[in-house]
Amino acid sequence: MRTGYCFLLLLSLAIVFYPTPCHGQFWSTQLLTANSAQETVAASDHQDGRTVVTGSARLPNGRHEMLTACLDHLGDTLWTRRISHTHDTRGTHVLFLPGGDVVTAGAFWSGTGWTPFVQKYLANGTVDWRKDHLPPEGYSLYPRDLEMLADGSTIMLAEQFNGVERHSVIIAVSNTGTGWWSRSETYAVLNDLHIHADEITAVGSIVSGNSDHDMFAIRLTRSGALLNSVSLDASEDRDDRLTHVTADDDRIYAAGVIPVKTGSVRLVLLRWDGTTTPTQHTVYDEQYVHRYRGIQMLPGVGVALLVRRELPAGGMGAVIHVHGTDGQPIRAMGMNGNTNTDTHAPIFGGCSGATALSSDSVLVSWAPARDGVYDRDQLTYSIYAATTSGGQNFSTPDLTVTGTQATVLAGLTPGTEYYIVVRCEDPMGNRDTNTREIHVTTGGQQLWISTEALPAALVCQPYQFALQAAGGRAPYSWSILTGAFPAGFTLEANGTLSGETTTPGSYTFTVGVEDADALTATKELTFIIDAAPRLHVTTDMSLPAGTHCYSSIIVEPAVTLTLQGDAVLRCSDTLYVIGRILAPCSELSIIDYSYARIRGIIDNRCATGDTTDGPSILFYSHRGDFSLEMESTASGVFSHGGFHLTDDTTIAEWETVVTPDARSTVPLDPVANITADVLNDIMAPDETIEVLFTCEGADPDGGPVSFDIDFGDGDVRSGLQPDDGAVLEITKQYAAPGTYLVNLTVEDNEQRSSGASVQVHVGDSLSDGSGGLGASITA
Repeated sequence: MRTGYCFLLLLSLAIVFYPTPCHGQFWSTQLLTANSAQETVAASDHQDGRTVVTGSARLPNGRHEMLTACLDHLGDTLWTRRISHTHDTRGTHVLFLPGGDVVTAGAFWSGTGWTPFVQKYLANGTVDWRKDHLPPEGYSLYPRDLEMLADGSTIMLAEQFNGVERHSVIIAVSNTGTGWWSRSETYAVLNDLHIHADEITAVGSIVSGNSDHDMFAIRLTRSGALLNSVSLDASEDRDDRLTHVTADDDRIYAAGVIPVKTGSVRLVLLRWDGTTTPTQHTVYDEQYVHRYRGIQMLPGVGVALLVRRELPAGGMGAVIHVHGTDGQPIRAMGMNGNTNTDTHAPIFGGCSGATALSSDSVLVSWAPARDGVYDRDQLTYSIYAATTSGGQNFSTPDLTVTGTQATVLAGLTPGTEYYIVVRCEDPMGNRDTNTREIHVTTGGQQLWISTEALPAALVCQPYQFALQAAGGRAPYSWSILTGAFPAGFTLEANGTLSGETTTPGSYTFTVGVEDADALTATKELTFIIDAAPRLHVTTDMSLPAGTHCYSSIIVEPAVTLTLQGDAVLRCSDTLYVIGRILAPCSELSIIDYSYARIRGIIDNRCATGDTTDGPSILFYSHRGDFSLEMESTASGVFSHGGFHLTDDTTIAEWETVVTPDARSTVPLDPVANITADVLNDIMAPDETIEVLFTCEGADPDGGPVSFDIDFGDGDVRSGLQPDDGAVLEITKQYAAPGTYLVNLTVEDNEQRSSGASVQVHVGDSLSDGSGGLGASITA
């Protein structure tokens, strides 16, 4: 981390040069640009006599713009640049690049959260490029640190938060402004970055198993690959953390803070070689709330630690501790301040934005305040809410939080406009007095799903049920979010659950509903599909024409089951016929069985009329076995129209690929796949290479498909039909060496299509001196 101090008196309207050599000061400058009510410096850097600063300028309307200024060695302004958005924009970090170019980091409020960015200026102030990094939906990202790799690429550390959770993200941007990589560390709060020999180290804390924070460090390569990480629980049930880090060729040095009891901490130095467990060395042992302010390598000596020390009699002092490379203390040099004379409130720009989360809660966000004495995690923020502008009661905050940039304000009235003010206070009780208001309207009446349970469905029976919601504002839009949903059923946007299936089971899934104000509610439901009843025929009986569903059908010896017209028997388990099933002069289909055993008679012949042609008998199951046992001359399957096992000429091959009960009720693109038996082969002189391609395709909503194949050498074959409705095997001769990308396109009867590809490499046996000898790799 780079540290430095820059004090600007923001009082005049122009740059003023003061040659004041007393106390070693050469010049000072004052800057207040046009239309700015106040300007705040967040970071600075120096190179070859030039100084660059970045921060924010508060406009008369309370909105903040990012302001960056570059000064020469005399303090004269070389250039200034502003970045503004509809809402607040803040500058947070700045670096000089080799050659005088400048890189800045900042963030802008999008209306729902903070979005960080990196922007590069050429040495003359011309904008070179800018790269934004969008946060996940519902989160903010705010910069914490900015460092530079040897090639000028920048590494930004950002905090990701939503008022409840906090994570860290490390973002790399190349020296040309293109996004390079990013890495998230879940539930980690990283405070500092350091780069040495193009290795990246970040330190902070991470949530442990018992919900407190442990010390945490992570090492990455320049490309973001993890080298290693370590977490240390230095105090039970308290939040430990690392605050600053530096490194040399041998090891990493990190400054750590360990709470001991209320109002007392222990400061330690951690030494880590990146592989073994770090060693710990005490800097201050159980004394007040001392704080680290910086860390720096001392080549040939060790490491220097800058500490802000609380004094027993009040007031504060500054101490520099020097430790050797072995971690042992060498010396300390300090200077004590006066008694408690801090009377300055933190510099704070107020609330940046508020977003309604529900009917009674809003997410309130702000940019972190700056204080000359206390760290950001010691500053307290008070949130005041009123239903009228200027109506806040500043003597009693609605909510108080410490060390964060966002919080959820709950317990509000639905459908109400609120005016939010946020103020910041340091541990000495100095509080800023900003009155900047952000107004936000909570959602309407709370939205919830009122359906408590789903009625059970029955296999083979059409089902329809309407889900119900209450509250919010119509219209509602429903969807399946997660979980198992039964094939053959759909949930429409209006909440209607409908469909039919032949497969019993229990399905648990989560449904979501959204109202006209974008309020949402979710609920987990269990949908039970009961199996059909069992049909056990022990005496003669009849069934009417139509479709009949059973889990199993058993016809005992010497009894008859008669179908009175065209009929479909759907049997999800076993069909066992020892007696007789008759369907005189009627179409009979027996489908979906898992096992069919026929030892008796199934007969649909006509007693009169043309006995050479008539209705057929169809047995069809995409998952079942069929057994026909001729127990006697009278047993068997008899039909004037024929006995068909899935090869019925009235059934196209594609109908057996996706069975009716498994088809999607909405049009979907077909699926495609292609494989080759040879992926890499060597071609001998005057020979060809033969490759067998297996092409597969199917339409999830049912229907025939056709194949188009481009073999990559100019040979394109179109309109090919799969052999069995789904699979086509085709050979191809390649006559010349080369790498061929073979593309398969599958098109259904709705002109929807999808594709798949496979690459085949044919090598020249003479190109590598192998004399025609080679090896082939087969798939």
